[in-house]
Amino acid sequence: MSGREDVPGRPLHLHIGLPKTASTFLQGQIFPALDHLAVRTVPRTRLFRERADAAAEFRTFACALRRSATLWPSIGGPILDELLGPGDDGRRGLLVSDEAIGRAASRPEGLAAHLAAFAALARTRGFARPRIVAFLRRQDHWLASHYAQISDRKRGAGEAGFRASVAATLDPMAQRHGFGTMLDYAALRAALVDVAGEDGVLLLPYEALRAEPEPTLRRLLHWLGTPGTVAERLVTAKGRANVRSDTTGGAPRWQLRPPSIPLLRGRRLALPAKIWPAHRISLSTDLSRRILGAYGDSNRDVAAATGLDLGRWGYFVEPDSI
Repeated sequence: MSGREDVPGRPLHLHIGLPKTASTFLQGQIFPALDHLAVRTVPRTRLFRERADAAAEFRTFACALRRSATLWPSIGGPILDELLGPGDDGRRGLLVSDEAIGRAASRPEGLAAHLAAFAALARTRGFARPRIVAFLRRQDHWLASHYAQISDRKRGAGEAGFRASVAATLDPMAQRHGFGTMLDYAALRAALVDVAGEDGVLLLPYEALRAEPEPTLRRLLHWLGTPGTVAERLVTAKGRANVRSDTTGGAPRWQLRPPSIPLLRGRRLALPAKIWPAHRISLSTDLSRRILGAYGDSNRDVAAATGLDLGRWGYFVEPDSI
């Protein structure tokens, strides 16, 4: 689609909410204030009813993206009706934000097929070519944060388990071309550009949002066509600090979660923290270099294609340090 001329119509924005990149902050404090768009954060559906859909808490894109992209020309109409809601006037723009879309980046070709089919369906309702935004995060910090997030369901979670998880993620014979592909940002960008075109994709570093929230938010809000007065009011919003990470001095550390017990519909019951001693994992310099080295070519491709100064935020290591 990237080679086609843009088609005028009402705006369609997609936030590819990669997990662990401040999506909760954006969905809770920024996107709801954008009254020039119909905002749908983590939309849910009543159209699917398999057990896996219940486990995904009937999140629209989690349910859709685990199926073939052929669902969009087949039953996409009712899905889009749910997203737009009964009050749709046929003129207002739409913003959809969901981490489930980002998780599908582990299969970028499948993600591109779904987004292209969804965009084609949206065009029949008067929408323009989609404009897509995604936040990136250093892969070494992302993997540590992710491991801490799911540590409650890992028996004996700790340093050894974290290192084993990293080894599996980077192993091309294990998860590198599965789960690990979600962190291949060049592959993600290529998939998104295939759908929205070179000028229809905005990538921003999560680190910039944390360190320089005002200019980063200004760029995001400008991309979303936000009126100036609304944008100025929002740029001073501050997100919550990640209470599970400690990056002050020495090797960065992340606090692990207490063990939890599975309940129905994917929910879990955590054991009381007071009966479980606190555990942390650390990200050693050696392990950080190993992770960033594995994704170095991809990060450099993204930096070259977008002009993002990813080196400033630590996305690269020197070849002789790997």
